[in-house]
Amino acid sequence: MTIAVIKLITGEEIIGEIEIQPTFVTLTNVGVVQLVPTQTGVGMSLYPFAPYADESKFSFKNEHIITSFEPSIDLRNNYNKMFGSGIQIASAGSLK
Repeated sequence: MTIAVIKLITGEEIIGEIEIQPTFVTLTNVGVVQLVPTQTGVGMSLYPFAPYADESKFSFKNEHIITSFEPSIDLRNNYNKMFGSGIQIASAGSLK
């Protein structure tokens, strides 16, 4: 399972299990990534994409995608809490 973040032309950043096709990308278990202000700067929140939909798989045309990238460890951990097994990945600095 490959987890990726894609940025759409609407400005939304979404995360999910990615499947790449020639003309579109399909994401399963999709979450919307939003930055939120905190007392110390900026934090991150993850919300379900289309929470009222009956399905968990969504396809996006390539022309509606600006870029895609691998999520940071923090974002991957938040995603795993919401959609995955809940297993957390330790950051390199936390293993002392």
